[in-house]
Amino acid sequence: PNCSYLLVGCTGGLGQSLTRWMVKNGARYIVLTSRQVSKVDRAWLDELRQMGAEIQLHELDISNKQALLTMRANLQNSFPPIAGVTNAAMVLSDRLFSDMTVEHLNMVLEPKVTGSANLDEIFSTPTLDFFVLFSSLASVVGNRGQSNYGAANLFMTSLAAQRKRKGLVGSVLDIGMVLGIGYVSQNSIYETTLRRFN
Repeated sequence: PNCSYLLVGCTGGLGQSLTRWMVKNGARYIVLTSRQVSKVDRAWLDELRQMGAEIQLHELDISNKQALLTMRANLQNSFPPIAGVTNAAMVLSDRLFSDMTVEHLNMVLEPKVTGSANLDEIFSTPTLDFFVLFSSLASVVGNRGQSNYGAANLFMTSLAAQRKRKGLVGSVLDIGMVLGIGYVSQNSIYETTLRRFN
């Protein structure tokens, strides 16, 4: 309860579930970031506050290092020190590799590669309790049409391993398709992907 937790990209269904669980288990200072603050569920934020949490919501693209540094500086005046960081930010742009442009590659890499590297650099102190990167099982088993997404996720795996070699906390969760609350379910992507590649 005397620490803050920075949850990047955790405003969708899966992130909401995780944040609710953290607050139920004693977390009191939660910092949430999203590229589109206007789309964040206000009823969910109110629920967290009614459970006793203090919430700060920031519109932020973590691939912008200066914006991330500014947010951290502002937090130092209002919230306790950050003790845990997660990066669940993602952008999908599925297409066969032969049809992929540099733009489609980079837009998927930025939140997971540039964003994770920025978080790693800024939060590289041994005082963190956790530094968790949200990856996908698709990067392990492969998924036709998602070579950009797979590469971005595998970068995070390497980054977590590098942090551990430095004596820092670092973990990766290779998440499969989450039915009911995940991004795939909420955006009907599973059915669309099946139609596109089958």
